[in-house]
This record gives sequence, structure tokens and C-alpha cells, in this order.
Amino acid sequence: MSAGIPVERNTQALDLLRRIDEARHTQAGAEDIQRCGITCSRCCKRPFDVSETDLQLLLEGVATSTDLQRRALLERVALRAAHDREALGIQGDAIHLEAIGEDAFDDYCDDDDDHPCPILDPLTQTCALPDYRPEPCRFRGARWRDGEHELDLACPAGEGPSVTVVFAWIDVSARLARLSELSRDQRTQGRTTIALGLDALLRSRRAAG
Repeated sequence: MSAGIPVERNTQALDLLRRIDEARHTQAGAEDIQRCGITCSRCCKRPFDVSETDLQLLLEGVATSTDLQRRALLERVALRAAHDREALGIQGDAIHLEAIGEDAFDDYCDDDDDHPCPILDPLTQTCALPDYRPEPCRFRGARWRDGEHELDLACPAGEGPSVTVVFAWIDVSARLARLSELSRDQRTQGRTTIALGLDALLRSRRAAG
């Protein structure tokens, strides 16, 4: 890996996440796929929480990106992490959202809808690491049905027909959560944002390297 970022490949997690993409691509029309993430980046304009598994995959993506892309990504991550810390009143090295309170974080997400995800390329308005994007990003823009259970994450912009994908999302999410629980990096276990989590991982990896 480059740029002094030691990181292991996360093959098992990536395989599970790709199953989500495959289900959507198989059952949704081309118009839906093209609209979400290519012509519309609304879901990328406000913070949300991610898991340790998501962060490890993003770290892998950062480490394998080009030098130019990596420098831009790291700058955006650092700036966004500083913003999150100030806005959420985070002191010291704390990054877990449990320390802030779920209600406070939800209020922050609702109010802060004009600060793009640090992984969003500001020039193209598309994800800079599409193959490594987190689990929540892959479920966005559709309704997911697993037996009697439904996960409604239809497009917030209300563009185009609502897509319903039949998929065993409960099992996949549970297995991804298990991978997070087995993580050896205790600093980022628990709910955190992309910026806060990546910033912490990058600093710890550099210190260890």
C-alpha cells in the first residue's frame, strides 16, 4: 500500500457489499442506477454514521488511490473531521457518537445538509471511491424487502419511480455488523462519521507505521 498507510484487504466485507449492488442492478432499471450517484448526489450532502467495517474499506480505497486523488481526499477528511468535532462539541480523541448522544447527532444530521461527504469529488459530484463506499450508501435510493421486513430508503429528492428490491438485507447487514465486532481496532468500534472515523484511523496507522 502507498502513502505510508498500512491496511489489510477486506475481501469478505467487500463481497457482502457487492451483493447489495448486484441485487439492485439486477432488479432496478438502468435509469434508476444512472440517476442515483451520477446525476444526483443529494444523499452525499449530509453526515451519517458508519461502522468499523465501512471505515476499513474506505481506508483501503484511500491507500490504493492515486497520489493526487489521495492528497485531495485526505485534505477533505481532515477539514470535515475538524468541522464535525467543533459542531458536535467533541473533546480530545473521542469519536464515538454514543458519547454525544443519539438525539444530538440526529439533530446535527438534520441541520447540517450543506457539507458534502469528504469522499464526494467536488468537481464531478460523484463518489471518489465507488468500489469502497459504505453500506448505508449502497442501500440509498430504493426500498428493500426481506420477507415481511422493509427498509425504506427511497430517493429523498423524489425523482423517478420508487424502486423496490427483494433481497436478504437483514442477513447481509448482520454479517457486516459481526465483522465490525471482530475488528482489532477498538478506537473506531461504534457509530461514527466517515470523517471522524477515517481521521482517527489514518492517524493511528501512521503512528503505528
